[in-house]
Amino acid sequence: MFFLLLICLSAPALALDADAERSGDQPPPGTNPTDILTRGDLKYKFIKSQSGAETYALTARLDYALTPNVLVRVDVPYVDVDPQVSGIDSDSGLGDIFVRLGWRALKRPKFALFFGADFFLDTASEDMLGGGTTIAAPLVAGIWVLPEQKAVAGGIITHSFDVAGDLDISETEIRPLYVKSLPGNSWITIDSHFFIDWKDDKEFGWYQELQYGKMLTPKFGVTVTPGFGVTGDNRTVPDWTFEAGIRYFF
Repeated sequence: MFFLLLICLSAPALALDADAERSGDQPPPGTNPTDILTRGDLKYKFIKSQSGAETYALTARLDYALTPNVLVRVDVPYVDVDPQVSGIDSDSGLGDIFVRLGWRALKRPKFALFFGADFFLDTASEDMLGGGTTIAAPLVAGIWVLPEQKAVAGGIITHSFDVAGDLDISETEIRPLYVKSLPGNSWITIDSHFFIDWKDDKEFGWYQELQYGKMLTPKFGVTVTPGFGVTGDNRTVPDWTFEAGIRYFF
C-alpha cells in the first residue's frame, strides 16, 4: 500500500523533461538517495543499545554506477561489541556485509523514483557481531527537488524479512528525509526511521538521525551524524548513536 501511494504521488512529475541535469538549487551530489554515483566512504559509528551493549563499527562503503541508472553498493564493517554484561567478554571481527542493488526507474528535473533490494549477509565472524541470519529488504524511494528551498525531500520504504526463516523477521521501515543545502557547499539532513515489527504485535519504533556534511573539495567531503531512539524497544531502535565519516567521488 505504501509503495502504491508513493508512486501515485509522483504522477504530477511524470510530464517533465527526463534528460534534465542536476541544478544548483539542491544539496551536493550524494545527499539524494536516488543519485547514481561511483563513490567510496569510510565511516566510524558508535551504537549504544537499549540493553546497554556498546558497538563500535568501522565500515568501508563502495557505490559503483554500472550504468547511469543502475547501482551496486557494498558495505564491509569491522565491528567491536562490548555487551556490558559481567562474565561475557567483548568480541571483534567482520560483521554482516551489506549489499544494495538499485535501479533509478525515473529521473525528472524535480522528481526521481528508485527501486532496489538490500541484503544483510550472514558473514559475521562471531555470533555477537551480526544478526545471525541473511536478511533481504526490497525498497522504493521517491525524492522531490525543492528549488525554492535549495533542498530535496521524500522518503524510502523498505520491508525486511529473514531469507532462511530462522529468526522469523518481518519489519517495515518508513524513512522520511529532508536535505537542506547550506552555505559553503554544506548540508543538513533530517533523517527519520519509523519501524513496524509485524512479528511482535505490530510494535512501533522511531529512531532519529541528524547529519551535517560539507564538501571540502568537489570530490571529497566529511559528515557527522548523531542519532537517538525516540520510542520502541525492538531490535532496530538504539538508545543513541554517533557517526563520523568521509566520502570521495570518483
